[in-house]
Amino acid sequence: MMRNDSISSIFENRYTSNNFDTYMLDGDFYIDVILPGLKKDNIDIDYYDKKIVITSNRECDENKKYQMKNTYFGEINEKFMLSFEPESIEANYENGILSLKLKRNEKEKPKIKFL
Repeated sequence: MMRNDSISSIFENRYTSNNFDTYMLDGDFYIDVILPGLKKDNIDIDYYDKKIVITSNRECDENKKYQMKNTYFGEINEKFMLSFEPESIEANYENGILSLKLKRNEKEKPKIKFL
């Protein structure tokens, strides 16, 4: 697995999907997070201290009598620590995938390490 020093994921005591991709394209950095079954208005994205925090809540329909439940319901909390200060952040949510585009500051060049 290739790791990128531009970003690291911090998983804490709450649910994390582990379903995300990070990549570089045309000098910008991208994060795609799979968040199925959510409405765009129910997803919060915060940025502070070189951290991106994505939170939401997926509620379970208590009226359903599940025979098998393989999806997570409850609080969603994804945190990403950046090694650079983005010039701007753009977000798009479509078909259950939250895509973040982090425009890199031209002064800061990405550092990529293979582990």
